Amino acid sequence: MPMIGGRYRLIAEAGTGGMASVWRAVDVRLERTVAVKMLLPQLAGSARAQERAEVEARAAARLIHPNIAVVHDAGHLRRGLRRRLPYLVMEFVDGETLGERLAGPDSMPWQRAVRIAVQVADALAAAHLHRVVHRDIKPGNIILTPSRVKVVDFGLAAFCGVLPAGPAGVMLGTPEYMAPEQARGEPVTAAADVYALGLVLMQMLTGALPWTAADRQGLVRQRRRSPQVRMPPTAQVPAAVVALCDQCLAGDPELRPSSRHVARVLREALAEYGTDPEPDPADVGEHHRPAPPPARAATPRPAPWEAPARHRPRHRKRRSVATLIAVLAAVLGWIHPIGRPSTATASGPAGAVGPAAPGPAAPEACAIRYTSQRDGTTFTAELSVAGHLRQPWTLQFTVPAGQRIATVTGMPWSQAGTQVTLTGTAPLSAGRELTATMTGDLHRIDAPPPTAFAVNGITCDRVVSVLALSRQDTV
Repeated sequence: MPMIGGRYRLIAEAGTGGMASVWRAVDVRLERTVAVKMLLPQLAGSARAQERAEVEARAAARLIHPNIAVVHDAGHLRRGLRRRLPYLVMEFVDGETLGERLAGPDSMPWQRAVRIAVQVADALAAAHLHRVVHRDIKPGNIILTPSRVKVVDFGLAAFCGVLPAGPAGVMLGTPEYMAPEQARGEPVTAAADVYALGLVLMQMLTGALPWTAADRQGLVRQRRRSPQVRMPPTAQVPAAVVALCDQCLAGDPELRPSSRHVARVLREALAEYGTDPEPDPADVGEHHRPAPPPARAATPRPAPWEAPARHRPRHRKRRSVATLIAVLAAVLGWIHPIGRPSTATASGPAGAVGPAAPGPAAPEACAIRYTSQRDGTTFTAELSVAGHLRQPWTLQFTVPAGQRIATVTGMPWSQAGTQVTLTGTAPLSAGRELTATMTGDLHRIDAPPPTAFAVNGITCDRVVSVLALSRQDTV
């Protein structure tokens, strides 16, 4: 098998995502098993993919915590004279993902769910202390072992307050677990990770997420219509845990607690109410396991609401913890985009997709909603046109180089180079909307979204969502 960096012998591919593959390997110098994550060869020429790999390496390397997969090394593998494939060497941990655990037939007792959430919150607190935001907290990136939880895959990591390093109008993250402000393209903060942790905790406690859409495009639309979610009352779950979950899911990021506050409240709930049955050997341990609680009445008393802690935690001396636990890093590639660009200047309200105001003297105006789902080098998109337009009208927009339209249902169409033209088959007026479905090919999965939507030369308001799926997403 090939040798990477002169010391890492690749053994077998463990998984492939949208932009990266992970290999089980052996560090021949130290004689230990490691995980090597490499950019896919076809993305070697993508400056954006190279940048995401560098950000992941810098972000993950500065984090030393028992609940975060350790980064051992990083480098580049040469491919030809000018192309280089970045790689990341991480600890290889043998365990199952939380996603695999939640897919089983058995429900999860709230004590075990809270023990997992505590350790995820600990990992996030360590990352946030270094101003690193994970941005993709979800069950697939949480690994369970008999001794502890590991948070893995910092491939979408960013530094607090920094705008996403993706193409304009493409948001990074997994849509089911994205915070509302993250989906709007606002600067990332630690509060986005806390929101995702709240959704993971809800899923562990209830067995489901609050979204009911059958596909990702439907999910995007559902989240726009109902941005606020709440944890439903659940039998046997202490009121303090339910209240904390609601705080994590606040629509306003300023109202969410810090990750450190989340960990403290969950530990207090375990200490007060936790009477877990005999643990399963495959269950996750807790390295800060609370002492058994004193005997008390079976009915939990609600804990008073506490304002979210927004101050930075005091620095405390921490013991260095050397870990050599083998954890397989979860694979989703370096980018899973979904997005909404800034709205172009038009006569209608920014971002609106409804029809223009009625009336015989209403000026021509248009609004576009474009929702695309990418899978490797192919895509499917739904495009809706609304507004006040007289016939004949044509919609034109620009696609990135290398994107070719294969089919369009609902409207006549043509493509010349990077310009696509759709021809209106009916007039548009108040309350009317026309929709077309497109399929085609992409040059690369991280290509920017279409731009410059205009009808009869009128620049349209538009809402553009682009979602790129890795192979694991489609399972």
